[in-house]
Amino acid sequence: MFRNAVLKRPIELHSMLRHAEYQEQQEQLRWLRAHRQTQQAQQRLAELQAYTREYQACITQVGNAGELLNHRNFVDKLQRAVKHQGQVCQQARDQVAERRQSWHEQQKNLRALENMQKTRRQAFEMEQARLEQRALDDLSRKGAEV
Repeated sequence: MFRNAVLKRPIELHSMLRHAEYQEQQEQLRWLRAHRQTQQAQQRLAELQAYTREYQACITQVGNAGELLNHRNFVDKLQRAVKHQGQVCQQARDQVAERRQSWHEQQKNLRALENMQKTRRQAFEMEQARLEQRALDDLSRKGAEV
């Protein structure tokens, strides 16, 4: 049916590849931002824990019962803040894992499109070579008939 058809060029996927590259880069940036936010949350947690330890160590310096009560209430608030920040850190780590997974999916999609492009280009080149060989064979047959 398409025996005499000449392929002008392989089916190109340039726009799809560009879009996939863009998507992959965006996912990488999202992962990096999530990673940075996790580091910041963990730093904040470490600071809160250190401050709580320091403040608890000062309990022996409290003079009267009223100060002791205020001191303990503040330590309780710090401990609640530490617990909350621990939850924030866990959520941030979960977000990093999700972003990493999404980024890897985009990388796989990009590689698949690149492989498809390569396969199509190779098929095009093989078809071009076959058509050229056929044309040369036809010429030599015609030359032999003369």
